[in-house]
This record gives sequence, structure tokens and C-alpha cells, in this order.
Amino acid sequence: MKKRSKTIFNLLVAICSITAISCNNDVLEEKTNKVDLSQIEFSLTDADFQPEVDNASTRSLKETVKDTVSLGDGMTAEVTVEPDTAVTKSPKTRAISNGHYTMLAYDMGGNLKGVLEGSVSGSVFTPASGKPENIQLTPGTYTFVCYNDKVTRNGNDLTVAIADAETARIGRAENVVVSGKKQKIPFVMKHAGCKVRFQYYIPSLEIYQSEDVKASVSSDIGSVPTTVTMNAFATNVSYSSGTITGIPLSIEVSYKTQEGYNNVNGCIGGSYEVYMLPSTNSSNFTLNFNSGQIWETEFTGKSIKVPTSKVMKMNGSYVVKFKIFTKPYYLFSDGTAGLLAKHPGKTPIGLVVYRPMHLAMALKDVDAGTTYQWNSLFGGPINNNDDRNSSIRPDDVSSLFSEPTINSDPGDYAISYLGFMTPSTSEVKANSTNFPSFLCSSSLHSWCPCNWDKY
Repeated sequence: MKKRSKTIFNLLVAICSITAISCNNDVLEEKTNKVDLSQIEFSLTDADFQPEVDNASTRSLKETVKDTVSLGDGMTAEVTVEPDTAVTKSPKTRAISNGHYTMLAYDMGGNLKGVLEGSVSGSVFTPASGKPENIQLTPGTYTFVCYNDKVTRNGNDLTVAIADAETARIGRAENVVVSGKKQKIPFVMKHAGCKVRFQYYIPSLEIYQSEDVKASVSSDIGSVPTTVTMNAFATNVSYSSGTITGIPLSIEVSYKTQEGYNNVNGCIGGSYEVYMLPSTNSSNFTLNFNSGQIWETEFTGKSIKVPTSKVMKMNGSYVVKFKIFTKPYYLFSDGTAGLLAKHPGKTPIGLVVYRPMHLAMALKDVDAGTTYQWNSLFGGPINNNDDRNSSIRPDDVSSLFSEPTINSDPGDYAISYLGFMTPSTSEVKANSTNFPSFLCSSSLHSWCPCNWDKY
């Protein structure tokens, strides 16, 4: 009898243990048939701004057609709105900043079923004490929306001001099946705004200091969203508009330029990262030059309105580029140099490539392309100027500027004028009959009567 009672007791203990385990894996309350969300783990990660991709064609905005506009006075500019693909070492998502967050739960009909406030620490959401610490939902499919305290809520409307475009975060978890089993619901928290940079680039064959070039970007009056209101469930957006003025572009004078300009020499000016709200249209912005000259070209009062219409999106990253082409700077037969318009009646004979060293490239071949030897002290056709370049890097402008050293390759200027690598003589090639190609190139007397060797 005692053995039978002990067996029954052990069976009851086993049944109770199984029931307890079942309860620990189930957050469904039997009395109310509701799911207790306090038992569901919500995790939050922060998303970086991302270059926008055109999903319709699966092609990047890099393929956007360049729009060409006129600045007047013979100058033009190519304008593009591109995804900002500047290299960043940070991951696309990372741990979210600790702070106060609010969670909303919607059923599939768009009905708000509960609000849960709390804090995030270590990317885990914890309901706040003193607030409703739990949402109880009927098992089913839901959309959850989470936002930080840079977002304000009025009913189902979430509103963000432009001042908070960088720091406001909103995350969504859609079509989540809530069944009563323990589960984790992850949120990728995106920036409520978008990031924009403005950049102008003036190509040049020379290194030069710009003459007090100052520029800024402004918007059309009343054209830029200053507050955006989004329906938390339906995500439709409305906004109020204002005006942005005076985004400064600081100038950077660079020998080898950056941002994918293929190592072309020139002058760059750029803004810091500017944070806008979604629905901002790139065509509402204008680049204004407030002062400055480059190569006698006056920039004061010049402006370029962005012709490209691109509506910017939440969490997007963009760069608006202006590539500006100035008028050529010529060398004239009297040894002076400048713009054609400012030197009427003079004969241009060369295109200036580097003013500090007074270097210019002839507009015509010497003697209509006649073949000359580089060095008459050596024979053979390989020594002719139509068979061999005078520079190791003939397509690299930097070779023109190189000063000669024993351990480095000399540039074209050094080879021509400083006597470096002149075998068995200290002659300067550009002035010596022993080096016909250099002599003819420096004088140009054969087709243009002029009284200078090197302007």
C-alpha cells in the first residue's frame, strides 16, 4: 500500500513539474486570454544613414544624369544629386543610445491597442516604473512602433522638428505574430531625418590659392520642411515648410582632389553634414557665391540653382555636387597671360597650365608636327619625339611641377630648364641646339613671332 501511494505521489509531482515548465514558456494569461507583453523582449539597434538606392530600377543614384547650367560670362556647371557613399568605418547598425523610448502597438486595422513607455540600456527595452508597465494583447498579428524622446506624439501622429532631424529615431516591426509564446521583437531604429552635403569643385591644371572665395547654400522661400508629421501606422506624411539660409561651404585648396574626381587638380569647397527632414526636394536649393576670384574670374554674385528634382527620404544620405568650369587662361604672343575678354587684340599662343612656374602648353604643334630628336648627341629613331615621351608620366600634370632630385623622377619643367640628366654637358635643354625638341618647344619661333622663351 505504501509503495502504491509513493508511486501516485511521484506521478503528481511529475505532472506539476511539466505544468510549471509549460507556464514558464507561455505568457498567455488563461483568465483573460491575453498576451502579457512584459514577458516579450524588445531589442533596439541604431541604423546609420544609408545611401539611397532606386528600388524601381535597382540602380544607384550614381547613374543620375548630370544637369548642365550656365553661370553667365562663359562659365558652366554640372550639377548632380548622388547617394553619399563617403567611406565610414562604422557598421550599418550598432547599439542604440540609452534613453527614454515609447512603444506603440497597432492591430492590422490600424487601431492603437496599447502604449508602453520605458528606457533602453544595452539595447534592451525595459518598461518604466510608475507608468503602465504592460500591454496585454489578444493573440494575433500586430505592428509595433518605437520612438525616442526627440519625437512628439499626438494620438496616432508622430512629429519631428528640423532641429531634431539628426537625433530623432523611429523604428517599426510590422506583421508580428503574437501567440503567447516567449519571443524577441527587434527594432532597427532609423533617423527620422536625412543627411545632406553640398560640394563645389572647380577643376584646374595648377595648384593655386583661391582669392577669398566664399559660398553658401540657401533654399527657396518657404520650400523646406521644418516639421514633419507621420501617421504612426499608415506612415503617410504631412509637413509645414520654412526657409533655410546661409549653409556655409568652407573652401579646401587641394592638389590631388578627393571624392572620386580621378585625382584631377582643382579647388574644392564643401559644407558640413546638414540634416533635413524627409520630403525635402533638392531642386529647392541654390549655391550662392558671396565673394571671390579665381584666375581673374569674378565669382561674386554668381549662383547655381539645383535643377535636379530629388525628394529625399527618411534615413537617406545625399551629396549635391556642383562642378564648375571657368574660362581658359591663355598665354599671348607678347608674353602676358590672362582671359581673352580682358586682353582684346592679343594673339593667344598657349594655354596656361601652371602660373607659379609660368608654364603654358602650346596651342599648335611645333612646325606642324615636324619630327625632332630629343637629343642630337644620340642617334636612332627611338630618340625622336614622335616615338618617345619626354616624361615618364606624360598624362600626369604633377610631372610638370616636380623639382629634380637624385632619388626621384624629374618633371618636365626640370628636364627642360634645370639641366638635370643632360649627359656630358651642363646645358639647359630648352636653350640648346643639342636638344632640338626642347629648343623648338620653348621658342615656337617657327610659327609665332614672339620675343620670349618662357613667360
